[in-house]
Amino acid sequence: MNFDDRSFCVAGGDLRFAFLAEQLGSDGFDAGVCLFNEPVFISPMVKRFRDLSAIGQSDIIILPVPYSTDGQNISAAFSKQKFAIKDFAGLVRPGSLVFAGKADSLLKSYAEQYGFTVIDYLDREEMAVLNAVPTAEGAIAIAINETEFSIFGSNCLVTGYGRIAKVLTNLLVHMGANVTVAARKSGDRCWAQIAGAKAIPTDRIIDDAAGYDLIFNTVPSVLLDSAALCRLKTGCLVIDLASKPGGVDLEAAKEHCVKTIWALSLPGKVAPKTAGQIILNTILGILKEY
Repeated sequence: MNFDDRSFCVAGGDLRFAFLAEQLGSDGFDAGVCLFNEPVFISPMVKRFRDLSAIGQSDIIILPVPYSTDGQNISAAFSKQKFAIKDFAGLVRPGSLVFAGKADSLLKSYAEQYGFTVIDYLDREEMAVLNAVPTAEGAIAIAINETEFSIFGSNCLVTGYGRIAKVLTNLLVHMGANVTVAARKSGDRCWAQIAGAKAIPTDRIIDDAAGYDLIFNTVPSVLLDSAALCRLKTGCLVIDLASKPGGVDLEAAKEHCVKTIWALSLPGKVAPKTAGQIILNTILGILKEY
């Protein structure tokens, strides 16, 4: 069956998924939403399913990212209604495709039990690369709003050199910042230098800690511990972009009066329309391969 003929249901999520559903409707797909009971605009082109059993009538179900925040219920920012993962799985029609962000072993075990397929769209390279752009832009927006100095001429440290760090470094360099990248791999340090940044090994972060105005962490492992944080100059802002457990010892940051912002899920907060489109494009790209 061509996926153009299949029905979609967007179950839960935040504004990204409201925009995603709207785009599905605008593109002429048979689309509906559930777990969007709080006041949030959904185009009349998209059906609102009040009865969760409608999930069983859908060929393709799109869950949020992360699909669950508590390991028990589907994430639903615009619904007070709890929808247990096990109840959701029991409603999915065998043969259906379920797209989820951060799909875990629990959801996959239910898929095997009930005969549906789970696909984690976060595993796709195009999703990760494009999602890095609103993340980096959001980090810079936080830096501008939370400091009293310009990005231009400021001394910035970016830890790690993955997708987000690459985009962030490029933006900061082009904004006139003095950027240092701390990366474990020598190859990454070379690419950072080509991008116009200074590069150091991660074990040298502490050496120049006192010279930074802004620190952007992208590594999900504590690099900024008490020994490093106590050396930061007054007014240095630390923005942690890493997923749990993060890269900053938050207790030590509080102890040393270092302003730290743990900025999780930035695309959904700063650019939900763009982020929703990225997720949808990724899912449609996957469907073309089926």
